Amino acid sequence: MSPHKLEFWIDVGGTFTDCIGHFLQSGDSVYTRHKLLSSGLTPGTIKSLNGTVLFDPLRIGDPSGFWAGAEITVSGKSVSDSQTWKIVDSEDHGELTLDNPLPTSLLDSHYEIHSDLQAPLMGIHYLLGIPLRDTLPPISLRLGTTRGTNALLTR
Repeated sequence: MSPHKLEFWIDVGGTFTDCIGHFLQSGDSVYTRHKLLSSGLTPGTIKSLNGTVLFDPLRIGDPSGFWAGAEITVSGKSVSDSQTWKIVDSEDHGELTLDNPLPTSLLDSHYEIHSDLQAPLMGIHYLLGIPLRDTLPPISLRLGTTRGTNALLTR
């Protein structure tokens, strides 16, 4: 293992980015993985609303505070109906707290979370449970891509 004790192997593909993390935890060697869209967008559906808090079962298990500082765009019936809110907090039980209340008419609407980080960095943050707005510790990273290969194969 590297002197950083945090190693990551990441493959950025045309659709998905696959992340594998390796680190020491309580003296044991731990491997963990995460898959996300290479665009860096994270989709979901609003399953319940309570003022500024929305619930989506797809967010269950996301690290607490992970999405704070990111933005969420909720799709309306047309592109012009889309609206954006800032995420001020998130909980590992599937709740996102926004900067302003959402109208109840958005229940069951689809959304996308987006941040300034690229997919490989988002994957590392996720595997370490570090919120997107926080700085990462020193790591060892091996980054590969199949985007070029896919482009050649599909012309």
